[in-house]
Amino acid sequence: KLSKGTQVTVYSESKGWAKIKANGKEGHVSTKYLSTTKPGTESTPSTPEKTTTNYVNVSSGTLNMRKSGTESAGIVAKLSRGTQVTVYSESNGWAKIKADGKDGYVSTKYLSTTKPETESTPSIPEKTTTKYVNVSSGTLNMRKSGTESASIVAKLSRGTQVTVYSESNGWAKIKADGKDGYVSTK
Repeated sequence: KLSKGTQVTVYSESKGWAKIKANGKEGHVSTKYLSTTKPGTESTPSTPEKTTTNYVNVSSGTLNMRKSGTESAGIVAKLSRGTQVTVYSESNGWAKIKADGKDGYVSTKYLSTTKPETESTPSIPEKTTTKYVNVSSGTLNMRKSGTESASIVAKLSRGTQVTVYSESNGWAKIKADGKDGYVSTK
């Protein structure tokens, strides 16, 4: 929602609509409500800054909040994923923000308008599959690594349920009975 007097950048106009950028966002507005000169805004000149609320969205680690909008500026604070920040303005890929009571600048590419999921581990959980030991007789040796010569961690009997993390070169990395190890995929 754009208030009277908001400065917008117009990219193109067609069929009564203008493609614009305003407050760092892109969208379309009716051309009949745009003018080339700034209208007299009735409100008092001391209007508070237009701010937006964003959230830190780094995939890992923390986001450096700097004294000014350059990579070489000193770090004011380190913001963790999901931190709510108030954005005052954006320019040249940097956002002027307030976070944790401090003012500074961060790269806009690590901000999102929605709060990211903050799991304790931001990394994607491993895709695992459940399989069962299928030996015709005896037990299946679970080894420390994917070689026949590796030491045996456990002996798994037929029908044992195992969690498979990955498979390569005929070996499966698995968890069984609370232990991690490798077994032959066959």
